[in-house]
Amino acid sequence: MKYSLLALIMSVLVVMSLPAQTGQPIVTVMDFETNGVSENEMLSVISLLSSSLFQTGSFTVIDVAERDTILKEIEFSLTGCTDESCQLEVGKLLSAELIVTGSLRMVGTKYVLSAKMLETSTSRRIGSADGIYNDIDSLLGDIYPFSCRLAGIEPVADTPQTAEKKPESRKVIGYSVLGAGAVTAGIGGYLLYAAFAFNSETVESSKTAYLAAVEGDDHEALYSDYISLQKEFTGKLVTAAIITGAGAAAMGASVFFLAPEKEKAPRVSFSVLPAPGAARIAVHVNYQGGR
Repeated sequence: MKYSLLALIMSVLVVMSLPAQTGQPIVTVMDFETNGVSENEMLSVISLLSSSLFQTGSFTVIDVAERDTILKEIEFSLTGCTDESCQLEVGKLLSAELIVTGSLRMVGTKYVLSAKMLETSTSRRIGSADGIYNDIDSLLGDIYPFSCRLAGIEPVADTPQTAEKKPESRKVIGYSVLGAGAVTAGIGGYLLYAAFAFNSETVESSKTAYLAAVEGDDHEALYSDYISLQKEFTGKLVTAAIITGAGAAAMGASVFFLAPEKEKAPRVSFSVLPAPGAARIAVHVNYQGGR
């Protein structure tokens, strides 16, 4: 496979145009050997591996598309270039200091991914990594940790592959819901107290006046006032009960965020007694969490 001096200069110019960072080695991932795995799956894996190596922040990466573009410019075909010596030569043509070679195979029902990082100038192995996976989804989900093992570095926290919702966020939501529920229940409790106070003072006073009145216009008017005040009390009571119940429900719901992630979480119980003689509002929640 021949290439002209002009083509070689063009390849160098293309590589120089890459956004390289000072002090970072240039690496490219070669096509992997396959057995029982489609070429599309292999290309997907090496593309993600290239991206993951870039995400480590330790390399300037010539990705698969850039690699193929450069080789096309210098009229170099990767067909038949499967042995290590040929791939090292390709790395030199790309001006890459490192190349990644490997294989993706099906062994029984398992996916087996193996890779090694080689120095193009010396053929020295810089690092290697292996993984055995039950399915392709598990393999793809492990690409970033795999690339870190290959490069011999610690995974960076909160990368797209490893970031998970932090447990602290559940606590923030839980305590927020608990606080909002407590405030709402407190408002509802106060309204219940006010409703019963309204009943014991205003409604009862109206009832006493109505019962003490003699027959006549005043008697009818007092009766009408009493019925009206009694309806007002009922409305106040229902509204206060709904608000208190909503607050109690929110407080109960917070346990789903605050319960520890283990087989059994503690039960949560609380009650509200708005005023002496009032009905007790109780909520009992028993939540069993676990993964």
